[in-house]
Order: sequence, then structure tokens, then C-alpha cells
Amino acid sequence: MRLTRKRYSLDKKPLDENCDCFVCKTYTRAYIKYQLMQEEAVGYRLATFHNLYYLQKLMNQVRESIKKGKFKEFKTKIEKLYKKADSDIRLDKPKKKKSKLEKYNESKNKINNSAE
Repeated sequence: MRLTRKRYSLDKKPLDENCDCFVCKTYTRAYIKYQLMQEEAVGYRLATFHNLYYLQKLMNQVRESIKKGKFKEFKTKIEKLYKKADSDIRLDKPKKKKSKLEKYNESKNKINNSAE
């Protein structure tokens, strides 16, 4: 999730609706986004706490799946979730604005190509 995107400015949902960390139980995406955009330490702390909690929980699930002899199935499930999340992020990716130099070079190339 790219929390600094405009779409999260008024989002009242927790960072992760399936997470039970204190950050997700207490704060909204909008609040954390605001703190990050203001470069407030609290925003970084909350995001870091959530990320560490998530990774710790993930590693516990990995250990359990290994103990049960079902790591391969667990890995496949996680890979599918990550691929879906990654594709959602790519679909949501804003178009990069061209710099003045890029625009200048494009127009220069068009002129050169039309002269040939």
C-alpha cells in the first residue's frame, strides 16, 4: 500500500483490516498518511510498528506451516496474495509527469524526424 497517495487522505479504514495490532485498532489510514506527509515522527513510528508486527506474525505462520509440513502450500498462498497486492498497486500507479527537459527532447526529436 502506498499510503502517501491522495486517495487515502480521508480513508477511515485501518492500515490493514485483517490486522489486530494496536495501530490498526486505533488509527486510520488518513491519520497516518497525514502524519507521514507532515514528516512527523509519530507517523513513521506507527507505520514501523505495524510493519514489524505484520512481519513477526508472518514469521510465526511460516514456522507453524513448517512444523505441520505444509510450508509449500503456505508459500503458494502468500505468493498469490502478494501478486494480487502488487498488481493492484501497479494498476493504481499514477502516470509520471514529464519534465521540461523530456518535453523539450521529444519536440526536438519530432522536428528532426519530420525534417528527414
